[in-house]
Amino acid sequence: MAALWQRRSSTGASRYVASRKRAGRTAAESREIRRAARLVRLELEESKNVLEWCVEYGEWWPPEIEPPHEAWDEYAEVLAGVDGVDWEKLAGAARQLRRLRGVRAAYVAADSKKQWDSVELGERTTKLLEERKEMVAQAISELKVLEAQPLAVAASK
Repeated sequence: MAALWQRRSSTGASRYVASRKRAGRTAAESREIRRAARLVRLELEESKNVLEWCVEYGEWWPPEIEPPHEAWDEYAEVLAGVDGVDWEKLAGAARQLRRLRGVRAAYVAADSKKQWDSVELGERTTKLLEERKEMVAQAISELKVLEAQPLAVAASK
C-alpha cells in the first residue's frame, strides 16, 4: 500500500493513474478511442494545410478546401472522456477553426461583389491564422500521443 501511495505522490502520478485507467478499458473501447484520434488528427492536419495555404497565398481559402469538421463533430464526445489528453488543446483548436469559418464567411459576405479569391488577408488576419495554425499543430501532437498508447487487452474471464 505504501508503494502505491509513493507512486501516486511522485511527479509521475498523473501518468501512473492514466495508465491504470487505460488498463481498465476494454479492447473495443481502446479501438474506438484510437479510431477517433486518428480520424480527428487527419482532419486537423487537413485544416492545418488549409491555414498554411491561406498564409502562403495571402487570401482566404476557396470553398472547396474549407477546413473540415465532420470527424470532430462525430468523435469529440469519445475524446472528451479520455484521460491523459489535454482536452483544452483539442477543443480549443476545433473551436477556433469553427470561428475562422465564420470569420471567412463574414469577410466574403461583406463584399458580395468580390469572389472569394479576391478577398485578401490583412496583416492582422494573417497573424491570426498563423496563431490558429499553431493551436491546430498542438492538438495534432496530443492526438499522436493518444494514438501511440497501447491498446488495452480484454479480460479473458
